[in-house]
Amino acid sequence: MGIIKYYKHQGNIDEIASRYHAFAKLKNAQVKKASNRKWQDTGNGLISYQALTVFVGKTGYGKSSTVNAFFGNSIMKTSDVAACTRECQSLDFKLSSDCYFSLGDLP
Repeated sequence: MGIIKYYKHQGNIDEIASRYHAFAKLKNAQVKKASNRKWQDTGNGLISYQALTVFVGKTGYGKSSTVNAFFGNSIMKTSDVAACTRECQSLDFKLSSDCYFSLGDLP
């Protein structure tokens, strides 16, 4: 069984660290290379290790809005009237060569 993750943004940790200084502590961090943190991109076959923060809650409760607030932009689709998220979406921030910090938004 696998999880399909749709990338809404891929960038560097500096993007979010400039907005929230607490994230600067993650610069050049290494994610433990354990099987439960290992992700393989089916498009290019590359393997990466991720520290994943997932936003979980009832449909329509503002998970996407919370992720947008972290990034400071409306990357995740939101609506005041209806739920929008239909699949696992993420904002990925590169920490080092094969390590990422991900903000995941679940339906």
